[in-house]
Amino acid sequence: MLRKIKNTTNLILLFLFLLQIVSAANNIIITEVYYDAVNESGSEFVELFNPTNQSIDIGNYLISTETSSADATIPPNTTITPGSYYLVADAGWRAGKDNSTWKNADYEEAITLTNTDAGVALVHNNQTIDAVGWGNPLNINLGLYEGIPAVAVTEGLSLQRKKDANGSYIDTNNNSADFIATYPYPENSSSATAQEASSNITAVAIIGSSAPVIDLISIITDDDTKQGIQIMPVPKNGKEANVTVQVTDFNGYGDVSEVSAQSESKNYSLQFMASINATTALFSGLFNISYYLAPGNHSINVSAKDASNLTDYSTAEFEYMGLVALEFDASSITFSAVPGQSFDVTGDSDMGTPNRPTIRNIGNTNLNLRLSGSNLAKGQSSIGADNILYSFSGSDFNSSVSGALSASGQDVNLNLGRGQNAVKEMSFRLSVPLGVQTGSYFGSISVTGVGN
Repeated sequence: MLRKIKNTTNLILLFLFLLQIVSAANNIIITEVYYDAVNESGSEFVELFNPTNQSIDIGNYLISTETSSADATIPPNTTITPGSYYLVADAGWRAGKDNSTWKNADYEEAITLTNTDAGVALVHNNQTIDAVGWGNPLNINLGLYEGIPAVAVTEGLSLQRKKDANGSYIDTNNNSADFIATYPYPENSSSATAQEASSNITAVAIIGSSAPVIDLISIITDDDTKQGIQIMPVPKNGKEANVTVQVTDFNGYGDVSEVSAQSESKNYSLQFMASINATTALFSGLFNISYYLAPGNHSINVSAKDASNLTDYSTAEFEYMGLVALEFDASSITFSAVPGQSFDVTGDSDMGTPNRPTIRNIGNTNLNLRLSGSNLAKGQSSIGADNILYSFSGSDFNSSVSGALSASGQDVNLNLGRGQNAVKEMSFRLSVPLGVQTGSYFGSISVTGVGN
């Protein structure tokens, strides 16, 4: 799908360009608990999520455990916006977390999550907001689980809340039905909006009795709620996406020597995360997607090789969404002219010359523009906006990509392509009418990006 993001740049005369890239349950729930960490000091976490359409202040909420009814206290004035996460982790998380690629915690405090027959609850004003337990309910404190506790996980795996077909978290108030054991993937408050549908593409190929088999490829990054995997580009920067691969080798998962992913002709090595059993393990890593990659369906290729160089291959697809974005190199331009004369500010194709305006396409769709402007004013005196001409053809102000500014605006069919060097010069000419008083006149120009 193509998502248009309106990009508007205001030009204040002397002229100052201001670039704006506008990228277009009833309470907090616990969505993931990592209690049986490999590194018991600094790796445990509790992930919270706001499934409502309103921001919720969780200041002074308590994380209650078997160890303490107030094992951690969330700082005052802490707010979770709709569809966002908040990550509470053990003290020392930044340096001690089991996987260095995991996101930083929103809040760290020493917490103790018991590995066997235990639970954790989010409590406010002596009221339990949500709770997750694991193991035998007879050995778990009341208030630390809902319904039947979930089945306990093995070391290195977490309990993660399930999602329905629409990508919404399931909350039946029954831990055994709502949570599954999986590889940890903590989200924090800077993560993209949740309630996202995720789709796993499974490909199994058995090549002899000892060859590795790619059971499952999961692209964790998902920026939209519709079915499948949708990834939104980041203007001007590559987008990092997380992929996790489940591999089985009948000689034991230790026989797997290399798991890698390929995207846009680049190779990415995936690291061992955790074992599922004696023959199956999880590998994960990040791959980068160029911001200018065309919108549409793309794939990531995964290979798994064992010690005998027997290799399995599989592919997962994702949709790269459309992004309209632009930037200027100029922070200000100044016209110096006298009545009856004109003054040109000529652009070029070099983003490193701010005195010569340049526009750059930093999205992944061909770029058209809409331009408008205000009169230049000094007290009661003014110069009409139509005295300012623009051109995307150097000093040719009569071309098909030139015109005069107006308050109502006009479209420019620039059709500027995508890519690292998708730039275009932008020139201006001010013609000063006779009879204009001396002084500094100020106004504005609006330049809006429009997808092709």
